[in-house]
Amino acid sequence: MNMQSSEECLREAEESERLAGLARSVATRQIMTVMASKWRRLAKLAAERKSHGHRGIQPVDVFAKPN
Repeated sequence: MNMQSSEECLREAEESERLAGLARSVATRQIMTVMASKWRRLAKLAAERKSHGHRGIQPVDVFAKPN
């Protein structure tokens, strides 16, 4: 499994938001907006993992509701 850095995740979030802005349908816009939020959550988790020095792969359910 390839673990992405928080910077990479934030770039993906920005791209998802850009695509949401270009979407022609409401459904596509909503999906891309949700994906952007999931990428931002992954960026946060990646930053936390880096700051705590975690090297092992930890499973993450990005579709779970945040606490």
